[in-house]
Amino acid sequence: MDRDAQAHTVTSSTSRPKPIRADGRHRLHPADYGDIQWQRLLDFALSRAKHFECVVPYRIVRQDLLAAPLWPPTLEAYRGDLVARHASMIRGESTLDAPVEYLRFRLSPMVRRFVARTRRQADWAWPLARPEDPTFLVNELPLLGVNSASGRVVVFATAQERTELADVGIRLLEPLAARAEPWPTP
Repeated sequence: MDRDAQAHTVTSSTSRPKPIRADGRHRLHPADYGDIQWQRLLDFALSRAKHFECVVPYRIVRQDLLAAPLWPPTLEAYRGDLVARHASMIRGESTLDAPVEYLRFRLSPMVRRFVARTRRQADWAWPLARPEDPTFLVNELPLLGVNSASGRVVVFATAQERTELADVGIRLLEPLAARAEPWPTP
């Protein structure tokens, strides 16, 4: 979900660092959470994104990962829109004990309908036979992403997009960009 390695940081003596990407989008987090807010963020992402990426368990090691059946089986209907697939021991910003698969789909009308039918953020879960960590990409960079395990949502938006989201009731906050000093030990 987080690809901040592709971003750079601009600082000034009067302000704290702000992440700025080449496309002018800033990393932001929603101030409010709920089904209505998620639906509005989902509509925002679906109107702008070109690709949809998700995570599923990597249960069986295969030599030909691209040709292997998709899990859950409901994703098989979208194989024609699959543009990338890889396994990784890294998910979000954490190293895992077991690998996961990343699946990237072109946001065709069929994939858009599939994604739009999941109107609750909590429904992106393996126990519900759904992929996790829904992420929407524009030019290979995230626009909206979720860490399903923590529920953390990140939005990358320009100043204009931030205003548009505010107009529909989505308040976005900048990350604190603060680091805590180690606790002093006696």
